[in-house]
Amino acid sequence: MGIVCMLVLCLACIEHVVSVTPVRRLPQNGYNGEYKPQTESSGWKTCTSCKINNPESISQVKLEISDVRDNVDFHFGNFIKELKTHFSHIKEGVDNSYLPRLQKAFDSVIYKIENFKAQIKVNYTDTCDKFQGDISDIKRIDKRLKNTKTLVSEFVSNGTQSFLKIFKQLQNEFSGSSPRKTENDEPSKGPTNIKDGNIELKDVPPEAIIRTIESFLTDLTVEGNKLLDKVLFKT
Repeated sequence: MGIVCMLVLCLACIEHVVSVTPVRRLPQNGYNGEYKPQTESSGWKTCTSCKINNPESISQVKLEISDVRDNVDFHFGNFIKELKTHFSHIKEGVDNSYLPRLQKAFDSVIYKIENFKAQIKVNYTDTCDKFQGDISDIKRIDKRLKNTKTLVSEFVSNGTQSFLKIFKQLQNEFSGSSPRKTENDEPSKGPTNIKDGNIELKDVPPEAIIRTIESFLTDLTVEGNKLLDKVLFKT
C-alpha cells in the first residue's frame, strides 16, 4: 500500500513539471515545417570601396586620391591612344616631304596631353603625401575628387570628338561635296570615325592638315588649362 502511494505521488510531481514547462514551437515559415533562422542580410560591414567613395579619415582620403590619380591616368591614356589611331589614318597619302612637319605638329599635341596628365598626377601625389587635415578638409577634398573624375572624362570625350570634327570639316572644305543643310535635316547621331573611312584627306593639301593640327593644339591648350584650374589643389 505504501509503494502505491509513492508511485502516485511521483506521477503527480512529473505531471506538475510538464505542465509548467513551456513548449518550444518551431516557426511555421512555409518551408514544410523546417526551421530556418530569421536573419537579415545587409552585406559586409567592412566595405573598403564604400569608404573610399565616402571617406571619413585621412587614410581613406589618401586611398581616394590614389584611385582618382589612376582614373586620370586611364582616361588620358585612352585619349592619346585614340588620337594616335586617327593620326595614323590622317597621314596616309601625305607626301613624304611633309611627314616630318606633320609628325612634329602631332607630337606637340601628344606632349601637351602628357603634360596635363603629369601636372594632375604630381599635384595629387603631393596632396596625398602632405594631407593632414580635419573632417572639414576631408569633405572639401572628397568633393573635389569626385568632380575631377567627371571633368576629366568629359575633357577626353570632348577632345576626341573635336579632333574628329575639325578633320571632317577640312575634308568637306576641299572635297566640294559638302551637302547643304536644310531645316529638316536630322542632326548627326555621332562623331565621324576616320578609321571607318568616312574622312578622306588625300585631296587635302598637307599644309592645311598641319595647320588644322596646330589649331587643335591651340584649343587643347585653352581647354586643358581650364581643366587644371578646376581640378588642381592649390598649394
